[in-house]
Amino acid sequence: VFPPNFEGAKLVINKGLSNHFQISHTITMSSVVKSGY
Repeated sequence: VFPPNFEGAKLVINKGLSNHFQISHTITMSSVVKSGY
């Protein structure tokens, strides 16, 4: 049985992960643009 706040923790982790991936993607894209592609 999970504690009631487990769902909230899962949401926070998911949000943090998608944020992290968005930032990495943005950095990758700007690096590609700077390289002249």
